[in-house]
Amino acid sequence: MFCKTIEELSMGYIDNELGQNDAKRFLKHLCKCKTCRMKYNLIKSNYTPEKDVENLNLYRSGGGSSFSGEEVSLTEKVMGKIDKSMYDTGRRRFHRKRVTIAIVCILLLLTASINAESLYKSYQELADIMFISKERLMGNLFKNAQINRLLEDEEYINQVYSKYSDGVEKEVDSLKIGAAKVFEFEEENGIFRAIVAKGEGGVFISYGFLDHKLLYNDYVKELNQKNLENILQQDTEHFNTVFDLANSGEIAVDPGYVPYNYELVECFRSLNPNSLEGSIGIRYAVDEENWVNFMFITGRMVESSEGPGELIEISGRQAFYNEQMVNGRNMKQLSVYLGDGTRYSTLVVYSAVLDKQELLKIVENIELLNENANSMDNNPDYFVNIKDKRVLEYTDQYISNIKRGNNDFTFKIDEHTEFYKRIHNNTYYIHYRNVNYNDIKELLYYPLNLDEKILEEYDLASAQVFGKPYISQKDEAYNFKKGDSSVFLKTDIMGLVKSYTNKTDALIKDAFGSLNFDEYQPYYGKSGQLYYFFSQAKHNEIRTVYEIDGYLYRSIYILSSDFVKNPETIQSFVDSL
Repeated sequence: MFCKTIEELSMGYIDNELGQNDAKRFLKHLCKCKTCRMKYNLIKSNYTPEKDVENLNLYRSGGGSSFSGEEVSLTEKVMGKIDKSMYDTGRRRFHRKRVTIAIVCILLLLTASINAESLYKSYQELADIMFISKERLMGNLFKNAQINRLLEDEEYINQVYSKYSDGVEKEVDSLKIGAAKVFEFEEENGIFRAIVAKGEGGVFISYGFLDHKLLYNDYVKELNQKNLENILQQDTEHFNTVFDLANSGEIAVDPGYVPYNYELVECFRSLNPNSLEGSIGIRYAVDEENWVNFMFITGRMVESSEGPGELIEISGRQAFYNEQMVNGRNMKQLSVYLGDGTRYSTLVVYSAVLDKQELLKIVENIELLNENANSMDNNPDYFVNIKDKRVLEYTDQYISNIKRGNNDFTFKIDEHTEFYKRIHNNTYYIHYRNVNYNDIKELLYYPLNLDEKILEEYDLASAQVFGKPYISQKDEAYNFKKGDSSVFLKTDIMGLVKSYTNKTDALIKDAFGSLNFDEYQPYYGKSGQLYYFFSQAKHNEIRTVYEIDGYLYRSIYILSSDFVKNPETIQSFVDSL
């Protein structure tokens, strides 16, 4: 009852028009309902109470009945009480649509004999269109910004899911291992989707509004925690002070300034077994809630992937400031670029408590210890594990470009092969175009699980190797074409096998990281290997996970429509892998 009349109740409460019992029930409802609480706060901040509600007379003088005795509508009441000084109404432009509507309404008034009620309605619609209607006001101020925030709110997402959870979870018993089912529900604020899948170690459930935050059930959270614990426990060495870290031969940071009472509580270096990337971490804190972290990483912070932010310069170095929600907390992050000619190319300083000015003050006062240890001159394995000897002949020129500050360049090895770098990251690329797969397969890293018929009938339009400095593992992508038919394949590393329960659950966990596909279907190949098929509009994708030497790797196949005409053609493709 309250939700449907929240606008009237809000204004009645502000005007002291509600009875004592109604006011108590209204306040009690606001405490429980976050949506209505948001609407009430919005109305309160844009609403000037008056003891008497003035009737709105939208007619010209002498232009008909005044309707002064009629009950004032909700739209008129809202419009009469809005503080119009908050909105710019002085320079409103009358577009062709509005002028046309005005002319039509005037002609109707002059040529037709209509009753007072319809006349009032016509003028009311005209006023709503030409000036400021409740829908425009509430839509602009609430439905865009506030609803988006609401759809990201974990409490609200869980509240919506609780309405459907019994029906969703009942489906688990009917599912086979690896099978999945998608549920969609129409909510007032958008499409709510839940996906349930049955793994070998437990049940996966993900849910949320389309294109918004996803939440997961306890089993998925357990897997995430297990993955995190394996990362933290593997190949990590701790130090008592930042100077001990520097003396071990690593770069370190000595903050010249940290907030009062912040003390060093952790200092370590580690190798991430899931990505095979190294990192150095330093943490200053007062307690578990108040802390600031310093992290040296091999990757480079990229504006486009990190969301909206601000590029700034600190002590002659490029830096990038941004904020993002992490586990319900607003994480402030300042990433300082140390250069592509380094082992650790970025220093990230971040905190959920300190603000931007505090982070800037900290970074402006830091001293890098043993910085030479971070240079490529002291880390010769920059291009570890490149198999193409022709490419290795250009590595000295590659490094010379970086040292000169040139971060976007290409070396043409031959008419089919390029070795290049792009400015937006520290990844290097080896690109083979229009070649025979058999001519380059010894230069690649992973077995190409494709049907021999495809390899024979399709041209390898391109093959690309992605590598990062000091990391032996590579990612690869292939694009096979025959006319309008195509197969795109990408292979990358997921992590250690022991970081996941098993291959099946690792694949399901990866597959249900998004709710944006329209179809999720498992398929088993002849060998019993599990594959997942996804589709959305014209995008068709198959994923699988396999093991090599204790690591899990993921293969993604993006297929043209001729491979996915029906379940039989999908199964045929899977059987060929």
